[in-house]
Amino acid sequence: MSFDFYWPKNSLKDFESYQGIKNNNEKFDISNNCEAQNQKRSLLNTLKEKKRLDRSLIFANQDNNFVFDDGNIDSDIMFIGEAPGEEEDKLQKPFVGKSGQLLRLFLKEANIFDFYITNIVSWRPPYNRTPTNDEIACMKPFIIEHIKIIDPKIIVTVGTTALKALGVLSTITNTQGTLLKLDIGNVFPIYHPSYALRVSSKKKELWISLLKLYKISQSIIE
Repeated sequence: MSFDFYWPKNSLKDFESYQGIKNNNEKFDISNNCEAQNQKRSLLNTLKEKKRLDRSLIFANQDNNFVFDDGNIDSDIMFIGEAPGEEEDKLQKPFVGKSGQLLRLFLKEANIFDFYITNIVSWRPPYNRTPTNDEIACMKPFIIEHIKIIDPKIIVTVGTTALKALGVLSTITNTQGTLLKLDIGNVFPIYHPSYALRVSSKKKELWISLLKLYKISQSIIE
């Protein structure tokens, strides 16, 4: 997958020049205290098993796979999406389908390499439909616990479902690309890449939001 519109190709350079951002392609140092990392992994495994065995959603474990997470558990940036799609269900990994490929491409181009990613719902809903408000409510305790375990400095909500789960009443249109200070932490909403694929004009807005995320992460993350 590649950019299918002209503007973003040189926009990172232009954005850096305008905002005074240093372009840094060096790999992140993700070395951590082994004991603390082991403790975090243990807590995650406990949460994963507890959620996997939960039967609040009638479609959970009905001919679909449990998709929990991907990425660096010690990252300061945590992405939270909606639910697995067909490819995610097949590969048991979040954001690997067409929309996930677009997001990962944009993250790479925006120099955001170190992140952790999960979904509100860990099973593919029937017919790829959006989770209902009741289903989101059932999964909310799990995502709150998940956030507390990862303890990120920035929580990136990908689309409307994740935003609702964290109790944000404003629409994604009014909040995307802005940093919200909530009790749970710093929340940065972005459009879901599937929406950007359906409405091509939103690709540019998603791209600009990720450039903003890069800039904000440089100031928040030490």
